[in-house]
Amino acid sequence: MNDAAITSVKRTRIVFGDSMITTWADASPHPDLLASGTDLGFHRFSHFDGPIQDAIPEKVVPSSEAINGLAFVTLDEHLFFTAASTRAELAIHRHDRDDRHMGYTLECGAHGVHATAWGGFLAPMGRMGVVSIVPDTRGRFKQSRLFGKNGVPYCYKLASLGLIEDREVWVGAGRNDGLFSFILRNNGEIEWSYARQSIKQPLDFVGVCSIGNTEYPRAAVGLGRDGTLLLTIDMIADQIPLLQSFPEMRGTAYKIQSSMGHVFIHTSEQLYVFIDMASRFLQGESLSGQNRFLTIPIDCFDFNIAFDRWLILLDELGINILAIGDILGGTSQSKDSSMNATETHFDGKSNESIILDHSENSLLYESDLQLV
Repeated sequence: MNDAAITSVKRTRIVFGDSMITTWADASPHPDLLASGTDLGFHRFSHFDGPIQDAIPEKVVPSSEAINGLAFVTLDEHLFFTAASTRAELAIHRHDRDDRHMGYTLECGAHGVHATAWGGFLAPMGRMGVVSIVPDTRGRFKQSRLFGKNGVPYCYKLASLGLIEDREVWVGAGRNDGLFSFILRNNGEIEWSYARQSIKQPLDFVGVCSIGNTEYPRAAVGLGRDGTLLLTIDMIADQIPLLQSFPEMRGTAYKIQSSMGHVFIHTSEQLYVFIDMASRFLQGESLSGQNRFLTIPIDCFDFNIAFDRWLILLDELGINILAIGDILGGTSQSKDSSMNATETHFDGKSNESIILDHSENSLLYESDLQLV
């Protein structure tokens, strides 16, 4: 390391006292609790600083497949639902004041599951498109599917872009089918909206997330498998999006998330944090040229962001939790340093901290800006 400002970031590792591997973890309905799923189809809650004492995991899928998504819906103070997805099924459990029991099972694999603003669930089902399932207080379940102009769009990932009156806007990553948006009505029915794909440079979209703010609530960014980004100010408006590529980014792209104006990209080699990228795009600034970034030195196989506060990283040993504010430190304070990239180095002496090196000699990524 050279003479640079060093910031130590605390890492909390949660390891459960059983043989199960945590395969998914994210925010729960309770702001003080983390929800997670395991490789054997069990679900559990934990604190953000460690397991809940004497807590017993619950089996939530019949197949014992690894959980790749959980979602929660509350209809009233005595009735709520938990949905769990695996590559084999989508299972919904009904919880009431008396007991918990299985409410609905769709025996078809899903790439995750999400709660909607209207008290239902949405799941990306791959070649089967998008399925909407809405439970009611009588134990009934209404199912709807998305059909596009050219049939059912492939759906790999989903993200909510917020509400327009009584409609919720969603965006999906459709692999080679492109990015597509649709409207979810308050009765759970799906309305087709708009699809985007680069004609000159077709992308294999593996991820998508909202980057919206109060001025541009329907802004989104899609992630191509090669690391190329498609950014749009309004996913449902007829506007030309931007393609942004990073030739020096290492690895195959897996996932994208955004928080507080920053963009997080997980590849087979690294977890990158592009500082202020979303904020700069929404402010009309060019993203071509040099972009500041951090790399997180944990070999993780998945990540999520909880409550815009916690970065949750999964590895074979358990759950790693880092405070996003601690990771970024003072990197966003000075506009004069916005062209300086930032690398991250791991301190091999400690499992409790991560060392961030704000180096003058750190890498600069050259980006290639194109119009679709």
